[in-house]
Amino acid sequence: MLGPLTSAPAAGRADMPEPAGAQGAVWCWAEALVPKIDETGTITGVRRVVFLPAIVSRDEDGLFVANCPCLRGCIVQARTKKAALAALQETAEDFKAICDGEGRSLPLLVREADAGAEPAGFVVLEV
Repeated sequence: MLGPLTSAPAAGRADMPEPAGAQGAVWCWAEALVPKIDETGTITGVRRVVFLPAIVSRDEDGLFVANCPCLRGCIVQARTKKAALAALQETAEDFKAICDGEGRSLPLLVREADAGAEPAGFVVLEV
């Protein structure tokens, strides 16, 4: 079962601030180096990616609402869970492209987790 971490990771890192007044579980992200593979299947290098939790719930109208708690304001609605997760991935990629275009780093947040919330998937971004 996937879920939020029970404590803030790597406390003190400038790029990973601890939320004010955080007590209990928090949402954060994972970084990884993954191989770059060309169209022939040859590994051509490595790339750094982040995996961000994607939370999905239903609203009062029955729509699926997906959000990425590590990216402030990254929230979408769709008729199906699959469509909501796809739209969330696209929105996060657009958000990153805007940050890149402005010469800013992606402002990732450590956020307190809502009780009982579990990730329905992950947003994956190359950084």
